[in-house]
Amino acid sequence: MPLLPPDYFRYFLPSRDLEVWGLGVTAAGFTHVKPGSNYPPGRHPTDHDFSWEHGRILEALQIVLIVSGRGTFEMRGIGTTAIVADSAFAILPRTWHRYRPEPATGWVESWVEVQGPVIAELLRAGVFTAETVVRSGATTAG
Repeated sequence: MPLLPPDYFRYFLPSRDLEVWGLGVTAAGFTHVKPGSNYPPGRHPTDHDFSWEHGRILEALQIVLIVSGRGTFEMRGIGTTAIVADSAFAILPRTWHRYRPEPATGWVESWVEVQGPVIAELLRAGVFTAETVVRSGATTAG
Protein backbone atom coordinates (compact mmCIF):
# COMPACT_ATOMS: atom_id res chain seq x y z
CA MET A 1 0.00 0.00 0.00
CA PRO A 2 1.42 3.42 -0.90
CA LEU A 3 2.25 5.80 1.91
CA LEU A 4 -0.45 8.36 2.57
CA PRO A 5 0.44 12.04 2.84
CA PRO A 6 0.12 13.63 6.28
CA ASP A 7 -3.30 14.89 7.34
CA TYR A 8 -3.93 18.59 6.82
CA PHE A 9 -6.64 21.17 6.53
CA ARG A 10 -6.16 24.74 5.39
CA TYR A 11 -8.50 27.71 5.40
CA PHE A 12 -7.84 30.71 3.17
CA LEU A 13 -8.69 34.38 3.55
CA PRO A 14 -10.89 35.85 0.82
CA SER A 15 -8.87 36.69 -2.28
CA ARG A 16 -9.21 38.58 -5.55
CA ASP A 17 -10.00 35.24 -7.26
CA LEU A 18 -13.64 35.72 -6.38
CA GLU A 19 -13.75 39.02 -8.27
CA VAL A 20 -11.55 38.01 -11.21
CA TRP A 21 -12.61 34.39 -11.77
CA GLY A 22 -15.96 34.38 -10.00
CA LEU A 23 -14.68 31.40 -8.00
CA GLY A 24 -12.27 31.03 -5.11
CA VAL A 25 -10.92 28.16 -3.03
CA THR A 26 -11.70 28.90 0.61
CA ALA A 27 -10.48 25.65 2.21
CA ALA A 28 -9.00 22.22 1.45
CA GLY A 29 -7.92 19.15 3.38
CA PHE A 30 -6.89 15.50 3.51
CA THR A 31 -7.53 13.10 6.38
CA HIS A 32 -6.81 9.43 6.99
CA VAL A 33 -9.37 8.37 9.61
CA LYS A 34 -8.28 5.07 11.12
CA PRO A 35 -10.90 2.53 12.22
CA GLY A 36 -12.31 3.40 15.65
CA SER A 37 -10.99 7.00 15.56
CA ASN A 38 -12.98 10.04 16.63
CA TYR A 39 -14.50 12.02 13.80
CA PRO A 40 -13.97 14.72 12.79
CA PRO A 41 -10.34 14.82 13.89
CA GLY A 42 -8.53 17.96 14.93
CA ARG A 43 -9.81 21.45 15.50
CA HIS A 44 -11.40 23.45 12.74
CA PRO A 45 -12.57 27.07 12.78
CA THR A 46 -15.81 27.54 14.68
CA ASP A 47 -17.87 27.96 11.50
CA HIS A 48 -16.58 24.60 10.15
CA ASP A 49 -16.41 22.47 13.30
CA PHE A 50 -19.19 19.91 13.73
CA SER A 51 -20.35 16.78 15.51
CA TRP A 52 -22.53 13.95 14.28
CA GLU A 53 -25.16 14.84 16.86
CA HIS A 54 -25.58 18.42 15.64
CA GLY A 55 -24.37 18.46 12.03
CA ARG A 56 -23.57 21.87 10.57
CA ILE A 57 -24.37 24.44 7.89
CA LEU A 58 -21.61 25.93 5.70
CA GLU A 59 -21.73 29.05 3.54
CA ALA A 60 -19.65 27.53 0.72
CA LEU A 61 -19.84 24.46 -1.53
CA GLN A 62 -17.65 21.56 -0.42
CA ILE A 63 -16.78 18.50 -2.46
CA VAL A 64 -15.55 15.50 -0.47
CA LEU A 65 -13.83 12.51 -2.12
CA ILE A 66 -13.70 9.24 -0.18
CA VAL A 67 -10.74 7.24 -1.46
CA SER A 68 -11.11 4.21 0.81
CA GLY A 69 -13.39 3.00 3.59
CA ARG A 70 -17.10 3.67 3.90
CA GLY A 71 -19.55 5.71 5.92
CA THR A 72 -22.71 7.79 5.93
CA PHE A 73 -23.68 11.16 4.47
CA GLU A 74 -26.90 12.97 5.35
CA MET A 75 -28.13 16.30 4.00
CA ARG A 76 -31.44 18.10 4.45
CA GLY A 77 -33.62 17.59 1.40
CA ILE A 78 -31.68 14.51 0.30
CA GLY A 79 -31.76 12.16 3.26
CA THR A 80 -29.18 9.58 4.32
CA THR A 81 -26.87 7.90 1.82
CA ALA A 82 -24.29 5.15 2.28
CA ILE A 83 -20.87 6.28 1.09
CA VAL A 84 -18.35 3.76 -0.27
CA ALA A 85 -14.77 4.02 -1.47
CA ASP A 86 -14.25 5.95 -4.71
CA SER A 87 -17.31 8.14 -4.10
CA ALA A 88 -17.62 11.90 -3.90
CA PHE A 89 -20.37 14.03 -2.44
CA ALA A 90 -21.19 17.71 -2.69
CA ILE A 91 -22.26 19.64 0.38
CA LEU A 92 -24.52 22.43 -0.78
CA PRO A 93 -24.14 25.93 0.68
CA ARG A 94 -26.46 26.90 3.54
CA THR A 95 -27.78 23.32 3.85
CA TRP A 96 -27.71 21.30 7.07
CA HIS A 97 -25.59 18.15 6.72
CA ARG A 98 -23.44 15.62 8.52
CA TYR A 99 -21.19 12.75 7.53
CA ARG A 100 -18.81 10.26 9.11
CA PRO A 101 -16.88 7.08 8.41
CA GLU A 102 -18.02 3.75 9.79
CA PRO A 103 -16.03 3.01 12.95
CA ALA A 104 -15.13 -0.48 11.65
CA THR A 105 -13.49 0.82 8.45
CA GLY A 106 -12.55 4.48 8.88
CA TRP A 107 -11.89 6.24 5.59
CA VAL A 108 -9.50 8.38 3.62
CA GLU A 109 -11.02 11.71 2.59
CA SER A 110 -9.88 14.62 0.51
CA TRP A 111 -11.95 17.78 0.22
CA VAL A 112 -12.07 21.22 -1.29
CA GLU A 113 -14.33 24.17 -0.52
CA VAL A 114 -15.18 26.84 -3.10
CA GLN A 115 -17.47 29.82 -3.27
CA GLY A 116 -18.30 32.76 -5.48
CA PRO A 117 -20.71 33.86 -8.20
CA VAL A 118 -19.91 30.81 -10.37
CA ILE A 119 -21.16 28.47 -7.63
CA ALA A 120 -24.31 30.56 -7.16
CA GLU A 121 -24.99 30.31 -10.90
CA LEU A 122 -24.46 26.51 -10.91
CA LEU A 123 -26.96 26.20 -8.07
CA ARG A 124 -29.50 28.44 -9.87
CA ALA A 125 -29.07 26.30 -13.01
CA GLY A 126 -29.88 23.12 -11.04
CA VAL A 127 -26.49 21.48 -11.61
CA PHE A 128 -26.56 20.01 -8.10
CA THR A 129 -29.74 18.05 -7.34
CA ALA A 130 -30.68 15.33 -4.87
CA GLU A 131 -29.87 12.80 -7.58
CA THR A 132 -26.40 14.19 -8.33
CA VAL A 133 -24.82 15.27 -5.03
CA VAL A 134 -23.40 11.77 -4.46
CA ARG A 135 -21.35 10.23 -7.24
CA SER A 136 -19.68 6.84 -7.10
CA GLY A 137 -17.29 4.93 -9.30
CA ALA A 138 -14.30 7.28 -9.38
CA THR A 139 -11.36 5.73 -11.20
CA THR A 140 -7.64 6.36 -11.04
CA ALA A 141 -6.13 7.70 -14.25
CA GLY A 142 -2.94 6.14 -15.49
